[in-house]
Amino acid sequence: MPFETVLEVFYSLLNDLLELSAGFAGQQARNPALGKELAGLSRQVDTAWIASAVDGLDELDGRLRRNVNRQLGLDAIALSLSEALQK
Repeated sequence: MPFETVLEVFYSLLNDLLELSAGFAGQQARNPALGKELAGLSRQVDTAWIASAVDGLDELDGRLRRNVNRQLGLDAIALSLSEALQK
């Protein structure tokens, strides 16, 4: 699977998460199979966390043109978001 597709999947998950955290019941969810998990996560994060995740993916997407280690970049985003959840 191309890395760009992986980023698209993460963007769609974050979109569902944003809608759930804003109170939309997920009627138009892009990832209905993960509805239960996303609903649980939506109760743990706020819009600032989601915006930070989107910013991280945007930055990683911009670095793809410079041949940055893609997996390392994705790992760094996941680590920073995990740390933010624990605060």
